[in-house]
Amino acid sequence: MIPADETFDATWPFAARFHEVPATATAREPSAVLRISRTVFRKMLEGYPEAAHRLRELIAARADQGAHDMENVRDALAPRNRWR
Repeated sequence: MIPADETFDATWPFAARFHEVPATATAREPSAVLRISRTVFRKMLEGYPEAAHRLRELIAARADQGAHDMENVRDALAPRNRWR
């Protein structure tokens, strides 16, 4: 579940490889979806560098958390040393 004050973008991890990635999201309360073109988004980031920095930090934190989660899964699935 995505907290009410956060955004959801199912395509950003795949943006470099695919133009569109189908995704389904179901809102539990009245919501709006806004699609912004890449050009407009880049202009917005250029015009608001503080927001661009905040967005970069948010994406970096999510990537770090995802990497940490994958390490935990790897460690949980790794064969255990039976000789200890």
